[in-house]
Amino acid sequence: MPNVKVLNTADAAQALGLTVPTMRGMRSLGIGPDYIKMFTGRESGTPAIGYLESDLLAWVESQRVKPKDEIREKWLEHSRESPKDSG
Repeated sequence: MPNVKVLNTADAAQALGLTVPTMRGMRSLGIGPDYIKMFTGRESGTPAIGYLESDLLAWVESQRVKPKDEIREKWLEHSRESPKDSG
């Protein structure tokens, strides 16, 4: 098995420049990076949550927005809001 780096929520949040509550919220909404549940035999029965370093990178890459797409979207939004010339 290749060397796999698994980060806990706090370390993943730090790597992404986010807070732990933000990571938890994104996880509960299903909008954040992929994660894994590790049933480690903890007394509480609650699984440990882990993030693969590769999944964090893939998620960051998926958030990329090309500037021209953003400009085009703003232009389309503006053109829908602007009244048409009548003459």
